[in-house]
Amino acid sequence: MPSDTSSSKNIVRSIEATLRFVFADEAAVCAFAAHLAPRLAAGDMLLLEGPLGVGKTFFVRALAKALGAASEEVGSPTFALVQELDTQPPILHADLYRLADESELDEIGAWEWPGQALALIEWGARFLGALPASCLLLHLTFGEGDSRIFEFRALSERGHVLLEALGEFGAEAP
Repeated sequence: MPSDTSSSKNIVRSIEATLRFVFADEAAVCAFAAHLAPRLAAGDMLLLEGPLGVGKTFFVRALAKALGAASEEVGSPTFALVQELDTQPPILHADLYRLADESELDEIGAWEWPGQALALIEWGARFLGALPASCLLLHLTFGEGDSRIFEFRALSERGHVLLEALGEFGAEAP
């Protein structure tokens, strides 16, 4: 697998570079969201995967709050499919759980997302080849007790840049 080592942060870049974090509780997740938020920009797309109840929407809410949204403004867009949040940069929060196939992406305006806003997409990995752009895939899993495990995978060059910045937060080796 091709790779090169970044001398400044000693993070290995590869086609499938990953970073793994274990957060003890919701407060730790919120602190991480506050670290990540200023590094995100309009045009970035973060795909969130994981079992029901693992905290995908909670993480989106923490990111949105760090970007200026009122926390009560952020809910799960399971039935609306896409929720626009007035933050800086603007957020498009989508939940693709109920979509049956790629043709429905056009119906919800997925082709307009890149460049317009920061796209935070729950259940989007199954449409990875059809989505217009992506930079990071985040897989969330349950840890012991209240802990959560976040594993980020770069899906683009921009994703590699974000992984490098996230490595400053203290990731574990995958």
